[in-house]
Amino acid sequence: MGNLDSSQHKQTLKDLKKLQTNRSGYRTATHLITGHAGLNHHLHKMTVTDSPFCPSCETEEETVAHFLGQCPAHALTRMELLNTYQDSLLNIFKHNNILKIIKYANKNRSLPNRGNHLYHRSDLEDW
Repeated sequence: MGNLDSSQHKQTLKDLKKLQTNRSGYRTATHLITGHAGLNHHLHKMTVTDSPFCPSCETEEETVAHFLGQCPAHALTRMELLNTYQDSLLNIFKHNNILKIIKYANKNRSLPNRGNHLYHRSDLEDW
């Protein structure tokens, strides 16, 4: 994903500690950070889906980088929650805490339909 400076790294670790009491949120953060999320790129490698392409725009493989920062289908929500229409994965993580990124991911993704709920929205209301 690139390099975060030490203050950003410390903040991410703090945010992950907040998520430790909620397995779903912690799991989602881990999936997004490692790239092993329930997105078509990863699922296709595991032969769970027929295609690695993004179901929202159908133009690129659905990687974490594409989903969080590049997919044109999510540009308006990305601007609303992450203050950018399009950005690199490194910049998404540099300029937003993991809690906000999870909130964006949940708002944009139908992962619950795949049996892989990212995070319950009510858990994010205070953040």
